[in-house]
Amino acid sequence: QVLQGGRSKVSVIDLSRPTVSNLLYDENITTTTPIHYPRAILNDGTVFTDKVIPNDPNGGAGWAYGMSVVDFDGTNKRDIDVMQAGTYSTQPSLSPGGKYLLFSGYDGSQGDGTAIKNGYRQALLTPNTIELLNTQTLQRFRLPNLPNANTYASVQWDQQTGEVIITILSPDTKQMGVY
Repeated sequence: QVLQGGRSKVSVIDLSRPTVSNLLYDENITTTTPIHYPRAILNDGTVFTDKVIPNDPNGGAGWAYGMSVVDFDGTNKRDIDVMQAGTYSTQPSLSPGGKYLLFSGYDGSQGDGTAIKNGYRQALLTPNTIELLNTQTLQRFRLPNLPNANTYASVQWDQQTGEVIITILSPDTKQMGVY
């Protein structure tokens, strides 16, 4: 029920040398400090993590508190400046080729993305952009021609075609659905 007072550890193992294990994060679990969890590992060993508060004090979803990147050996840890809390909503997923992370974003047009409304952060309630993060350059960009009046409740990669699948909630019923 509550992961309080424990520790969260993120380790990686080199499958070609199973005796090689690297500790990336070793963090205390609290109700206010986000901890890291892996979202993607690239072929070059770069590890992308999202931050989560496992015991979100507001009772809402604890993910999307900012993304970080770290090398496979645990060095070169850094936050990704363009992926701060309040700017994205869904957990980023890696493209089939590993070049992009795909997610629903939030552009701030409906207020501060970190503001709590009905127990959830605004960015989680109203994801109104679909965006990509380039895993090499760490640049973020929006997919064009998608109005920010819509809510993009779900976004994922089709693993067979590499196409993007989007679930849209819209005030315009002609735009609502899965595309």
